[in-house]
Amino acid sequence: MGKPETAADLSQTPALERGMVVKSAAGRDKDRLLVVTQVTGEGVFLADGKERPLQRQKRKNPKHLLPTGYSLGEETLRFNNPLRKALNRLAAEETQPTEAT
Repeated sequence: MGKPETAADLSQTPALERGMVVKSAAGRDKDRLLVVTQVTGEGVFLADGKERPLQRQKRKNPKHLLPTGYSLGEETLRFNNPLRKALNRLAAEETQPTEAT
């Protein structure tokens, strides 16, 4: 069993909001990009448009998420297809090697 969370532990968790793109840091979906669809007291609800469509979102502990710095607009969060395409595009950008100057 883990130790109980304190206010200091919770303050280390990044502030998450709807539309933010995050990377899973733990669990079966580790290293996958997901988008935050809802933040509640029970956890953060996530979707990717494929394995986790908007109709069957994944609830996850915010401690297990890493923010990527990207955010998606509301129009992208309405349907699975645009959501999946946006996350695939971001994943492709993330895996491309950066050019040295």
